[in-house]
Amino acid sequence: MEKVYQYFRVEDRGDGIFFFWGDRPNAKNAISVDSWREIRDFFLWAQDNKDIRIVVLASAVPGVFFAGADIKEFRNLAVSDSLLAVHVETLRTIHNFPKPIIAAVHGAAFGGGFELAMHCDIRIIADNAMFGLPETTLGICPGSCGTQLLPRIIGLGRAKEVILAGRILKAEECVPLGLAMDCVPEDALVERTMKIARRMLGRSPAAQAVAKHCIDMAFNTDFNTGLFAENFGFSTLMGCPDMKEGTAAFIEKRKPQF
Repeated sequence: MEKVYQYFRVEDRGDGIFFFWGDRPNAKNAISVDSWREIRDFFLWAQDNKDIRIVVLASAVPGVFFAGADIKEFRNLAVSDSLLAVHVETLRTIHNFPKPIIAAVHGAAFGGGFELAMHCDIRIIADNAMFGLPETTLGICPGSCGTQLLPRIIGLGRAKEVILAGRILKAEECVPLGLAMDCVPEDALVERTMKIARRMLGRSPAAQAVAKHCIDMAFNTDFNTGLFAENFGFSTLMGCPDMKEGTAAFIEKRKPQF
């Protein structure tokens, strides 16, 4: 079934790799309430779609990944609207998504765009990428997990500088900081992303889902609880079809067919 959205475009790149392109050029991919609804709808659909193995979040708009929230909508928001905002459920959906998500980032990734990228498992960036959380300039603080995710990725002190002082992180800083896995010329971004995605295709989807959950738990619980969860996940995978295929392929010296 083809998925059609107002602000996004879905592209099947083959072998289970699907690109989810932000495509709102007249607003530099500003994330509106309707955008959040479309993002959530896509990830709920992708979660249940067995043809999808890996999702790549990217932008079809030149010079920008996602420019952040649609600020024009803020003027009509009340406290209750913010507390019950659709983006909160969208972020939960992305966080709990069991399949790998790669962010392919070029240009400006500010505010909610930066936070969307941080919700992805891996970030591959172009050499013109820029990241920032300018919310304090607007009299607000990050509201899409920026205060929660950025310290975990780049450390407490650096995260405070980015958020409290409005520091813009340039592309060349991001790999040393651990924010990005790789930084490449913009015209090589899709190719590099596809290379990493194809490497992931050679791994067990069931094992990836369990491992992803256990890794996330490492930042949200104590060591002993995390160790128990990891052992439980390891034990759950023992005897499953992917485990049988993977071990058989290893013994038979061939590539596994997951």
